[in-house]
Amino acid sequence: MARFDIDFAGSTAQVRQRALVLLATGLAVASAAVWSIDTLREERAAIREQVASMRSGPAPRSRVATAEAAMPPERQREVAQANRIADSLNLPWSGLLDAIEHAAGAPVALLALQPDPQDGTVRLSGEARSLPAVLGYLELLQQQPVLSQVRLESHETMVQEPQRPVRFVAVTRWRLQP
Repeated sequence: MARFDIDFAGSTAQVRQRALVLLATGLAVASAAVWSIDTLREERAAIREQVASMRSGPAPRSRVATAEAAMPPERQREVAQANRIADSLNLPWSGLLDAIEHAAGAPVALLALQPDPQDGTVRLSGEARSLPAVLGYLELLQQQPVLSQVRLESHETMVQEPQRPVRFVAVTRWRLQP
């Protein structure tokens, strides 16, 4: 059998070489961290300057009004439409969806949900096994704090289908601020 030479202590040249590699790696990481911190400080200073200039400058509304007045009428209509869309996106949708989800324990399948924020109404289309199930669902909707004046607009028993489900359309008022 051949004899193996195992050196657990290692030579000092190998240890020095590894130590130098680790030292160089550590210095590179430390210098990258210092550079990153300096960059973040410069960005923070620039942001603070922007905030200070915005606070001391004229009111944003006056700049917007001046810019809108200089626009052609077609562009003003586009801006007005974009503002309406932005306003509708900023509505409390989660309250409405939570209320409808909370009432979903009833044996009703909701097929469509059509909110109209301008009118403050929500149109619900669904299907249930029976008319009493529909009425129970509407009672659950009426109990939700963000909904009021829940009413059944129409219903129809689907006699062609085997289980004869009831399709319905209900309308409710949506309180934007309960």
